Amino acid sequence: MLAGLLTLYLAPFLRYRPYDIDNPWFLSFSYNAWVDHIVDDRFMRMRFPGGMDGTQLFGRLAAALQGLVLAPAGWQQWPAAVLSSVFAVLALGLWQLQLRRLGYTPRYRALFLLAVGLSEPCVSMANKFRYEFLSFALISLGLLLVAYARPVPGLFIAALAAEIEPAALAGIVAALVLTYSLYPATRRLILAQCAALGAALLVYLALHPHVFSLLRGMAPAAGGKGFAFTGGFFASYFLARLRHLPELACFLLAAVVYWRRRQQFASHALALVALALTIFSIAMPHGNPSYMIFLYPALVALALTAFRAEQRAGLAAAAIVLYTIPQYLYLFHLTQGQGFRARDIQTVHAAVETAAGQLGLNDRDLRIYGDYRLWFAHPQRYVAAAESTMSEAGNANLYLCFDRPPESPELAPRQVLYCPELLRLAPLRPLTTLTVNHQLLRLYARQ
Repeated sequence: MLAGLLTLYLAPFLRYRPYDIDNPWFLSFSYNAWVDHIVDDRFMRMRFPGGMDGTQLFGRLAAALQGLVLAPAGWQQWPAAVLSSVFAVLALGLWQLQLRRLGYTPRYRALFLLAVGLSEPCVSMANKFRYEFLSFALISLGLLLVAYARPVPGLFIAALAAEIEPAALAGIVAALVLTYSLYPATRRLILAQCAALGAALLVYLALHPHVFSLLRGMAPAAGGKGFAFTGGFFASYFLARLRHLPELACFLLAAVVYWRRRQQFASHALALVALALTIFSIAMPHGNPSYMIFLYPALVALALTAFRAEQRAGLAAAAIVLYTIPQYLYLFHLTQGQGFRARDIQTVHAAVETAAGQLGLNDRDLRIYGDYRLWFAHPQRYVAAAESTMSEAGNANLYLCFDRPPESPELAPRQVLYCPELLRLAPLRPLTTLTVNHQLLRLYARQ
């Protein structure tokens, strides 16, 4: 099943949101940190807490891993997709070992793997280049160690995930709840886990030694607004996207059934983990639906337990497949023929080199302000054309743009600039045009 899921994740390459803005955005963090030793966000200019803001506060571990793998491969999409998918499957395998250790049956584990592996949070994680692939794998490893009576190193590993992104603090919550659901809260264990958290904090500070001065500098820029309560990533996943309401109804019903049958279960460990993570997901100030991967496995475990799904494994498996697969087929229909493949990126790269020669610029001096989808053609000194970077428009010497979004309107990101907006921002002169996967790309230079 794990091999089948890996095939499922890789087979529709560039069919799952092929123009997702987070793909070049997060890879730009890793590229800048690995190649140019730049730690802030030079791609979209989104400062923390509005965005990750590069790797100056979070993400050094994930950036190092992506750099180690992608630098020899030229920072292209296929190796990045393989990396994310492999770690997603690895994390699911760790959950399988954890469930076996906790005494769950093979049928239960197979249904769990099917439900989580086909869920949108997992498929999205496996097909995107965001950092959840590593943070989820670390949390899964930490929980496995806790289940195998290694709660101290388990908490340390889970806490390391918080260096990658703030939402991965969910790993600490899950590891602590699982620990004290399985083992007595002795003074020795509490002190040892405090030491584990302290060690993880020291690792974080070693990777981000200037964190306190950076946060002080960011406070005035934030305007003193603070964090507004929005319902966290629980609301952004279940309530802001109506297609997930059936899942929410299923989990709510499972919670009611579980409570009524609570006397029949030998252990409530995963149910308590699900409860704690649900509270965390609602309280989390930044509501990105990508973070749902930290909660979803616990909710699935609760639902399978409450409904005794392994007793009707065939019916449960059919329901999972019939609910998930048609959604992906519809998405693949919307994205049919979209995405820039290696040959398209190479075509744009050659055009950029030709334009630089026309402008008398070498690669070191070339600064591009262009469509975010084309970052892969020239990762160095590439600023995405967006509302957040409009102040940078006058600093470039080469501009890449489309007249309109190349994808379906419902999938196109907001606040992205196209050729008409660029022509209003700066005085530009046309250099050349070319067709990239049936889309007309325009190259401009400053007048």
